Amino acid sequence: MIFLELLVFKLHFADDTSLHLSHKDIKTLQLNVQNELDKVDTWMRSNRLLSINYNETAYMILTATRSQNCNFKISTNGVRIQQTDSIKYLGLIIDNKLNN
Repeated sequence: MIFLELLVFKLHFADDTSLHLSHKDIKTLQLNVQNELDKVDTWMRSNRLLSINYNETAYMILTATRSQNCNFKISTNGVRIQQTDSIKYLGLIIDNKLNN
């Protein structure tokens, strides 16, 4: 069995981009999320093709247990990214409980 310490997925569809990161340590996860978000922001700025709409940018945390404090402080381009309990992606609403 192979255990991946860090798992990162970047999904793009039309003008929607989402990052999906996983890590067993919550503090390391926060650092990795910030680093990946900075990379995406830098790439978009350098290519001048797309830009991040900060009004529609949010993050959601999914955990196996609710016991962890997961209030990240993530920002890009001087704008703090807000945490949310649900995200709409490609017409599908996903909540942090993964229920219907």
